[in-house]
Amino acid sequence: MVLSLSHVPEVLQHHLPIKESASGKIRVATDTKKYRTLAPLLKSHSQSLMHLLPLLTDAATQKHLLNSTLELVPYFLSFRKFLKTFLKTIVEVWSTNSIDEATRITAFLVVRKAAVIGDEGIKETCLKALYAGLVKASRQTSVHTIHGINLMKNSAAEIVGLPGMDKVGYQAGFGYIRQLAVHLRNSITNNSKESYKTVYNWQYVHSLDFWSRVLAMHCDGLKEAQAGKESPLRPLIYPLVQVTLGAIRYTSSLSTFSSNIINTMEQTNSYGLLLPPPLLPNPLPPPPLPLNRGIHPSRIPYFRSPLLRRDQKEAKTIYPQPNRLLRHHPRPKILPAHTDLPRRARRADRRALRRVLRPLQQEHCLP
Repeated sequence: MVLSLSHVPEVLQHHLPIKESASGKIRVATDTKKYRTLAPLLKSHSQSLMHLLPLLTDAATQKHLLNSTLELVPYFLSFRKFLKTFLKTIVEVWSTNSIDEATRITAFLVVRKAAVIGDEGIKETCLKALYAGLVKASRQTSVHTIHGINLMKNSAAEIVGLPGMDKVGYQAGFGYIRQLAVHLRNSITNNSKESYKTVYNWQYVHSLDFWSRVLAMHCDGLKEAQAGKESPLRPLIYPLVQVTLGAIRYTSSLSTFSSNIINTMEQTNSYGLLLPPPLLPNPLPPPPLPLNRGIHPSRIPYFRSPLLRRDQKEAKTIYPQPNRLLRHHPRPKILPAHTDLPRRARRADRRALRRVLRPLQQEHCLP
């Protein structure tokens, strides 16, 4: 097995040399007699590689197989159906946290080479497979797996900025950010107690973090100045920031993502309202104390700030102002955990999401 993995690429390179055009495209002569003779052997060998890869448990053997596959990627371009299935198998290796880091990086190099030399269909398959693997692996987030998840985010973000990925990267980013916005809108409009779990989960959090890294990496002002043009991903900054701020307003436990928004703004030289309501000070003064000694406790005005937001799991309490003139103080009101405060703030959130979704729905590139 080791002999075949080491020498099959050399034999193919000898009989079917890979040719590179002036534009950088790689091509294999498929109209020759030698290719027709070796094509059945190449198919058999490729099927054996795809069957063997998930069964290997030794890290050194897995890495050796992936290194052999890296040299065979130009020959697999002729077998598109097999290549798409094989790429998904390689992405499973890349997204498995229990596999050695060097093996995962080698698996990513195979996917990267397929994205570089393939056409738009292969590029789209590579990007969607990497994003699906990242979302699937981020479901199990812990102190032991966070390093591997960050490795996947940084490597997948690199794919979006490869040459020739402008159209594919924008369409994929547009679709996935719109999907995040739809999930947030459905969670806000649904008044059930479990609706917040659509947003309050690791997969949603890592998806927001991934696209913020993508835009911060490829919409950098210095890179755009060197390239002499703006990045095609720049129109995605506003929808992503609005969706992230909406998630922060909806669930205050996600307020740590304000640092991700600030990093994205700094890298892309963009402007936006960076302080969500949980971070703003209370601008409203307390109401004056009632001077009438004989006023009934139920008549005491309650002070309710529109900026008060708690986590969905905690009870939301609104305390009245203390009245020193009354012997008996009224008890605080305890609102259910799923109730948003206040109602006009909930309406404002829905209007903000409509403004974000309206331009996304008017685009013609995606439904």
